Amino acid sequence: MNLRGFYAFIVVLLICGVSAASVSRVVHIDANTGADKGFWRKKVIWKPRMVKDWEERRYVVGIWKKVWGPVEVKEWVPFPKPLPSW
Repeated sequence: MNLRGFYAFIVVLLICGVSAASVSRVVHIDANTGADKGFWRKKVIWKPRMVKDWEERRYVVGIWKKVWGPVEVKEWVPFPKPLPSW
């Protein structure tokens, strides 16, 4: 084992020792806040993507082309809160 490999091994041991010492106990509590009011909205937008195509010349050459296609986007839309006067 050369000197460079030895130093790399020591660094890995130190990092593992430090990361293991810094781990603390994690507790997750699920609070029941009720169902969120809202809905999922889907819409289709057009986005470009790169596609590799092959052309025959003297030999086969790979060429990247921009192709437009539909992409479905989903987002959560919460219901608006009622006005205070209601």
